[in-house]
Amino acid sequence: IVREDIRHTADLYVTRYLGKFTLKIKYKAYINFSNDQYQEYYDYNSWKPSLTTSRTFLKDDKLYVSFTPSFEHKNYHHRIAVETARYDSVYTYKTSINYTLTKLLTLTFSNTYKRVDTNHTSGRYKNITTVMGITADF
Repeated sequence: IVREDIRHTADLYVTRYLGKFTLKIKYKAYINFSNDQYQEYYDYNSWKPSLTTSRTFLKDDKLYVSFTPSFEHKNYHHRIAVETARYDSVYTYKTSINYTLTKLLTLTFSNTYKRVDTNHTSGRYKNITTVMGITADF
């Protein structure tokens, strides 16, 4: 049997502009059901609030900087293989910098730190991701 998931998602956000500053409060919640009956590993619900603060810089607003901390709490439903259900707490901190070169080209840089705490020690980890590139709009 091919594994199939059904995910129900709610995504809400509010954005406030204050001059060159932008504040965005976001809340995402979802529940996932899988047809995997062996371990029921993929059935969970989650909620994730985040806050993004950003600002443009320079006279021509070509430099855009944002910072987004977020927290996600994921509760896995009962699992056959273990006595206690798993839960994860995910902490993420992302910084992004974009510099507009032309109307069509933008230099991009982002750095993301992610830490997962869980009641199952094999699922704990930390990760740092750095991305650099050029974005082309056409």
